[in-house]
Amino acid sequence: LAVLYEYWCFIKLNSLMKSKYHLLTQDIIRTNGAGLSVALVKGQGSRVRYVDEKTGDQIVLSYNPSERKLPTVNQRPDNVLSLKKQGSHIDYEYIFDAKYKIDPSIPGTYYHERICPLPGPKDEDINTMHRYRDAIVSEEYSRFERSMIGAYVLFPYANEAEYRNHRFYRSIDKVSIGGLPFLPTATTLVSELIDDLVGDSPESAFERATLPRGIESKLAKVDWKRQDVMIGTLRSKEQLTICIQHKFYHTSAFHIPDEKLPIHYVALYQSKALFQDDAQIAYYGEVKRIQKVKRKEIKEIACDASRANEEYYRLEISQWRKLANPIQIGAGIRYVAFTNEFLLKHAQKTQELWLRSEEEYRFLTELKRYALDANVILDNDRPKGFLFNNHKILFQDGDIKLVKRDELITECKVDDFLRRPNIAFRSMMRAMKRNR
Repeated sequence: LAVLYEYWCFIKLNSLMKSKYHLLTQDIIRTNGAGLSVALVKGQGSRVRYVDEKTGDQIVLSYNPSERKLPTVNQRPDNVLSLKKQGSHIDYEYIFDAKYKIDPSIPGTYYHERICPLPGPKDEDINTMHRYRDAIVSEEYSRFERSMIGAYVLFPYANEAEYRNHRFYRSIDKVSIGGLPFLPTATTLVSELIDDLVGDSPESAFERATLPRGIESKLAKVDWKRQDVMIGTLRSKEQLTICIQHKFYHTSAFHIPDEKLPIHYVALYQSKALFQDDAQIAYYGEVKRIQKVKRKEIKEIACDASRANEEYYRLEISQWRKLANPIQIGAGIRYVAFTNEFLLKHAQKTQELWLRSEEEYRFLTELKRYALDANVILDNDRPKGFLFNNHKILFQDGDIKLVKRDELITECKVDDFLRRPNIAFRSMMRAMKRNR
């Protein structure tokens, strides 16, 4: 029965995934001279590949994977879900281990008194998940690193509503280790978790892992107060050619208040009105010198006589470069705008250049994976929140609020979101589904 349950878990996991993602390849069903054969055998590896057509993420579900050689003793969990996410060079891996065991939590027993009064997975099986996650490593650049983000016991239990209150279910959000009921009549919790894992951004997938103490200090932090990148508009197509050829940009001194100096980078805004299909922000360059001059002193581009004596800034550029991913034109820019280098190199649309905090950027990262039509709500060139699916997500007074038709649906603290972004985001999205 235990082996049959393993087989069923792998087949059912694939059934759940096949209903949501596009199947690429599988090696379970094979053809030979006698017809079709099933190649799912205990002790032999099998693999099924999918793709999430919304995001392009690659998904692999493996049974009894054994290719990875460890420095100590090889580990072979039943099922491993491996995700290759867009924008990340590493795989995010999760164990779903089938255990045909259950502790009934009888009053007076250790399990009932110390762990949970509800039936659930055996505590030794949970301990095995800790061992799997810590023992399975990958070799990267001649050193070994942990590759498993989470590990979960699948066990035969039918009452999912009751189990939501179990200690080993709540532990999944806390340490990414726990248990999940899995039977033909009980697949909701497993399905929800798979949706969450596949839907995670690379940042939140990484955040699921319990990181060693001190690693946070090594992660680069963006200085959101520093806005030393100027986005400059163009008055003609010819100006783009001249600026690139002569390595400079100019604008009225009125548009650059003293508090915006110094400027370290300039990016060129190609508007839809002038450039039509080539509308984008593609070129940027480092400023090597900035001078305040009279407009008539800028000889490369002719000027009206009425502006000849107006004060302008001339910004000399070391070298114009092209962004790896040009920014699409969304919200317009009238003269100039200011942002930071991180957003310049990571924004997909112009309105994202106005984000002013880590929580806004992180939330939009999650939201864009969930809904491709998400937009930034701007108020006087300041991000106020996000809009999608007839809902507004507003950042107000340290809170993130989900609002529909001016009615508050749910909210969470910004600090709570930053501590565990994936949990706070999923809670808000579920509240949105309930209130459609």
